[in-house]
Amino acid sequence: MSCPRNKSSDMGRKKRSYPIVRYGFKRPKHGRATFSIHEDVLYEDGTRRCKNVVDERLHAINKSYQYKVQDMEACEKQVKEIVKDLLKKDNRCQRVVVHNQENHKLLDDYWQKVYSYRTLENEGSTINELKRAIDVLGTLSIYAATREQIQSAVDNAVKGNVQRRLVSRLTQLLKFAGREDVKIRKAKTVYHRVQHLTEFDFQKVIAIVDVPVLKALMTLCFYSGLRIGEAYGLTKNSLMAGNDTLRVIGQVDREGKRKPTTKTGRTRLAFLLPQGLDAFYYWVNASDEEKATINRILVSIDVKDYCRKVFPDNPEKHLTFHALRHSYAIHLISQGISMSLVSQSLGNSLSVCQHYYVGFELTDESVEAIRSIFGRSKK
Repeated sequence: MSCPRNKSSDMGRKKRSYPIVRYGFKRPKHGRATFSIHEDVLYEDGTRRCKNVVDERLHAINKSYQYKVQDMEACEKQVKEIVKDLLKKDNRCQRVVVHNQENHKLLDDYWQKVYSYRTLENEGSTINELKRAIDVLGTLSIYAATREQIQSAVDNAVKGNVQRRLVSRLTQLLKFAGREDVKIRKAKTVYHRVQHLTEFDFQKVIAIVDVPVLKALMTLCFYSGLRIGEAYGLTKNSLMAGNDTLRVIGQVDREGKRKPTTKTGRTRLAFLLPQGLDAFYYWVNASDEEKATINRILVSIDVKDYCRKVFPDNPEKHLTFHALRHSYAIHLISQGISMSLVSQSLGNSLSVCQHYYVGFELTDESVEAIRSIFGRSKK
């Protein structure tokens, strides 16, 4: 959600003399146990600051969600009200919006004709990205603006990987508007080195986990790369012949509802390393009552606490549960497995894997694996 801001007709050439302030929120998802609200400020000199907002109202909402007093939908409505209140009270956001209405009409038409019939994993995220792409244009007409004007507007508004996503959305809209000749440049990809544990480090952590069913779940996901919802969706029949692949066809959400598809909507085979086989059998044979002792909402906090106990002075190893999936991917890559094969096992695209795991390929272990393939030993 973005704050209103002035846009002049010579946007991209006139230097902005005020900060752009936005407030947004994140749902409990992908390793987050609670709702969070953030303040994002883009200053006149191009520097940016993003910080979490501390609010007693938000704290109360998170408590009610954690203890299942309210469901996610009810909590989300209340969080949105807090965001609206913050926007209203922040005088930096009290600027008049000047937009080109035909751009918004194009967006409405595009949504109705292209997206309205699709089943989206996160519809809100998609429409927000498309709206943000239109907002960046300001008073520029998507039908008449030159490529240089559009490029300048985009580059002045956002940087890095955010710019890349926004350019992808604008390209969709430009194509829909019949302007396939307008090609906007994407910024250089910014790669992120994710937190992970080596197998040696993981064994230290798992040794102090005193809840057997949680130990099985963590071990299973470390050696298979499954998302937690996919692990909950496994059955005894998920293990394929040969005991080295899992057929991943669905998932179970935090409310305990079984979904017939994975996050990406595609069935896949996930390679299960031999070290995770016993954990798989323990997990799928565990009773619902035993699995209920794991708090899905707080499990990332539990994992991080175990990591802190083992590595108190190394924050880089204080992992969330989802980071076990990153550890699996990096473990395979370090053993010389190609990133394309790792992406197939994870169910991610190759580009997503490159975004997270570039820089982990040429380790000592992978070099040794290459030597073994060619039958050459280290001298």
